[in-house]
Amino acid sequence: MFKFIKRLFTQQADEARFDAPVEPTPEKTEEVLVEGRVRISSSEVASFNDSGALVIDGCSYDGDYDWVFAISPTHFLDLLKKLPNNKEELGVEEIIQAIINSELETSGLSMLCKEHEIPHHFEVFR
Repeated sequence: MFKFIKRLFTQQADEARFDAPVEPTPEKTEEVLVEGRVRISSSEVASFNDSGALVIDGCSYDGDYDWVFAISPTHFLDLLKKLPNNKEELGVEEIIQAIINSELETSGLSMLCKEHEIPHHFEVFR
């Protein structure tokens, strides 16, 4: 599960060229913020907690509310099977990229989990 993050950090370190201009890519990929935290959208950050659960934290643009989504690693495979746009059949080690590819917002992930009875946690704070 952590192989994906380790590989991502290693790849980015190997490819880092500070003198090269930044080129936008048409493909959506995660942006590494600090070790273990990955920006998956303009308002959301994903990470794994100590027990290996995937946690997605988000904040509204106006700062009026925050949310958190969490899913246990025992349910990653169930979620991956139901994610739209998982044509590459990404595995559990690439669950963050699979979620980005799905183009679902966190509320959509929660609805998908509810629809397919996949245990998860979703909470909004105002």
